[in-house]
Amino acid sequence: EGAETILFYVGIIPRITTANFLIGIASAIAVLVIIAVAMTKASHYIKPHRIFFILTWLIYALAFKMLGVSIHALQLTNMMSNHLITGFPTMDWAGIYPSWEVLIPQLIFIVIIAFVTVRQHGKK
Repeated sequence: EGAETILFYVGIIPRITTANFLIGIASAIAVLVIIAVAMTKASHYIKPHRIFFILTWLIYALAFKMLGVSIHALQLTNMMSNHLITGFPTMDWAGIYPSWEVLIPQLIFIVIIAFVTVRQHGKK
């Protein structure tokens, strides 16, 4: 994350004034403080366990989409083969594309999540 941020700054600094750069940093810090205060206050009403449960499934969904989009990008650049499944819908918002190379890894990912989830619930 830090390296990406530095690369972003290197690209944007020549295009903006120092004042705008500092205003951007101050604004970002202010937003982070507001979010931190809101989350601290909300934690009294929402159990941390519930928050982590929701965030875990959100991360799973994002990983599922990133897996599909990344493989599809490799296919678009001809770095990976593309065996289309006719009649299968494309759902860009979910990272689902009609090819075996995309769907098989996503199915494996779902199986791994299901296995880990069942195993974790078995320990309780």
